Amino acid sequence: MFGTMFGTVQPVHGHSMAGTFEPHSDLVLVNRFAFRSQRAPLQRGEVVVMTDPQDPRASIVKRVVGLPADEIVLRDEDDDNDEDDDNDALSARNADRPPTRIDDDESFVISQANASRLYEVPRGCMWVEGDNKRASVDSRRFGAIPQALLQGRVEAIVWPPSRMKWLSAEPDLSRVVISEVGLFVPLTDAKHTGPSSQ
Repeated sequence: MFGTMFGTVQPVHGHSMAGTFEPHSDLVLVNRFAFRSQRAPLQRGEVVVMTDPQDPRASIVKRVVGLPADEIVLRDEDDDNDEDDDNDALSARNADRPPTRIDDDESFVISQANASRLYEVPRGCMWVEGDNKRASVDSRRFGAIPQALLQGRVEAIVWPPSRMKWLSAEPDLSRVVISEVGLFVPLTDAKHTGPSSQ
């Protein structure tokens, strides 16, 4: 990882963003100043680097699917990325909820118990997912995460030369019922660690 006037250039590890990035090959430009003011608010579809909510020493790269007050459509196939069988107890928490909405912000695992429901993204949080759903540990596993964990926006692939390109926001509108509120909390402090795509 090395710094530039605009941010840092760093590799992307892991396969959760395969299709957008080539793991262990692409170097990306991360804009560390992107979310420090309301002038450049977080947008659905942007690729961002954030502190891993499961390991604060690590960073991950994901795509923003939902913003505060948006309702995320949970689907049966969202449990395809589970690597273990420990989701039964967590899913049981959601079993007695109303059939159309999950209202609290506890971490949860998507499963048959909460499939085809809506989850409202809490204030100050965001819903993130990897582009390669089968290989991604993301909000479908750990729920919405605080925007305070944002470290920056991935602006471009800068290496290898054959893959150089600017990235743009690509929202998945089939996954979200968009709120008109779209509350964004400006980033005030960021940790500078290299991203991983889990």
